[in-house]
Amino acid sequence: MERNPINSTRINRVACLWGLLGLIGVTGCQRTTLQLLRSPDANVGSALIRTIRHRHHYPQVITIDEAGHKQRFSADSVWGYKTSDGETYRLYDDTEYQVVQRKPLVIYQTEEWIGDSRWEAYYFGFSMDGAIYDLNKRTCRQVFQQNDCMLELLNQLPNRQLTNTDGHGSYGLANAYAYCQGKTLSGR
Repeated sequence: MERNPINSTRINRVACLWGLLGLIGVTGCQRTTLQLLRSPDANVGSALIRTIRHRHHYPQVITIDEAGHKQRFSADSVWGYKTSDGETYRLYDDTEYQVVQRKPLVIYQTEEWIGDSRWEAYYFGFSMDGAIYDLNKRTCRQVFQQNDCMLELLNQLPNRQLTNTDGHGSYGLANAYAYCQGKTLSGR
């Protein structure tokens, strides 16, 4: 039985993204172009687009190219998008998640807003196409309940260390997972 891995009380950040994209266009800053992705590694087309709108009440994604032409896609057929800056975003459960690490676990980041306050929230998954979970000790204990090594490390690590990065940019949870996977493979 799969639990709903996403906190349902979280404020939807998609509106914030559209506001940011609109602000970039209004202020005359260099515009970032986007490329729609059907899967984590395959794009929908080579044409770059300027806007992606994920409609929440209708399961579809609308793209607008530089000439202003709209194109509609089923939300199920779109995995996410990639920016001209090389950032990859996944559309999942009405939210956009930036992929910040791909292996050994996928680590995602979003911006959370309440009023004028902003902070970064982190999530994780086992694959680029799988469920996304809150990256906190409570959720990790539930997800890794059958993994004694991970449970032992989770008891030792402070919550903030799960989202801290090492000198190579790898997140604490991913490092703990890699360590436990190595122990399992070597039979230690």
